[in-house]
Amino acid sequence: MDIDDPMPSPQPHSLPLPPPTQSFDVSSPFETNCDNLEDTLPAMPLPSELPSLGQPETVTYELVDAGTKTEKRLLIDSQGYSYSVKVDKRYKGTKVTWRCTFRGVKAPCQAVVVHDGACWIAGIHSHNHPTQPGKQQQCKIAAEVKKKAKTDVFRPAAAIVEEVMTHQLSEDALPKSLPNPSHLARAANRWRQGN
Repeated sequence: MDIDDPMPSPQPHSLPLPPPTQSFDVSSPFETNCDNLEDTLPAMPLPSELPSLGQPETVTYELVDAGTKTEKRLLIDSQGYSYSVKVDKRYKGTKVTWRCTFRGVKAPCQAVVVHDGACWIAGIHSHNHPTQPGKQQQCKIAAEVKKKAKTDVFRPAAAIVEEVMTHQLSEDALPKSLPNPSHLARAANRWRQGN
């Protein structure tokens, strides 16, 4: 092959095209060979009563004084979510914005609740984490232990924790939802040292 000779260009493949006047004919009969598979399934009777979803649960909110580690107010709802006060300069005293306390590293929760007088308004973002059942009771117990540990300095922290837990404990509380008494006693001693 000589270098000066140009390479032959590839020829496009030509396919026979139907004439433009011809169209698709739908009037011709055709057969489908699909077996009805529904006949092989056994018929299951429907239950006589279907479970009703009922009304959606009404969410209630409760404020716990000194509910956070820094002894600030904590808002807890009946579903098991907790919120701390978010400083929002847009409202300047007319409304209080509460932000969810779940602060994950990759995806912090952006759920908020706005308190406007007697009305609680949930924000547009929903929670991106599971609830914590018994959160109201945990925060109440921890706040009460903290309060008593500061006032009664010479009493053992374990005795304070035991007294508060027996006083605050309800009959329907789940064991997993209760705070660990030894953790509360250690935390009470740390709160005493801080003041």
